[in-house]
Amino acid sequence: MPAMAHATPETSSHRLFAVNRNNHGKAKTRCKGREIKLGNNEKILVVDDEQSNIEAMNDMLTHLGYDVTGFSVSSAALDAFEKDFLDFDVVITDQTMPDMNGHVLAQNMIRIRPDIPVIMVTGFSATVQAVHAKEIGIREFLMKPVTRAGMSAAIQRALTNKIRHRLLSK
Repeated sequence: MPAMAHATPETSSHRLFAVNRNNHGKAKTRCKGREIKLGNNEKILVVDDEQSNIEAMNDMLTHLGYDVTGFSVSSAALDAFEKDFLDFDVVITDQTMPDMNGHVLAQNMIRIRPDIPVIMVTGFSATVQAVHAKEIGIREFLMKPVTRAGMSAAIQRALTNKIRHRLLSK
């Protein structure tokens, strides 16, 4: 079974992940005994006002096989999205940010590109937030702290629903 290695410059250590390809060519790995599907270099836009969260998300998503672009200012993320909205496969945004909250950011992005899967991440537990998020088109709603398996599953569901959305809109 091939392995993927990642060296972190801060520690110069290596993490090895066993990679297993199923008969459809989709890579999988295991984390704490759970099978996790890996990405295929899909481009993910991550928006969070805390740089440390962006770095942690970048590390997690890169290990999962995604290409990550991060922004700590939501208005800058929206500007980048407006310019290159077809370049992104998924958007992952924090809910609470000073410049523009995640709901408003998601609404603007969905207005520009209705099929863009948006995953909202929040540290606050509120069922009402999740219901409202779904109403405006946010596909997934995750509570912090987010696990690798939880994030992988949310991204896979969002990408699957993106394909369904495109097929139904034709």
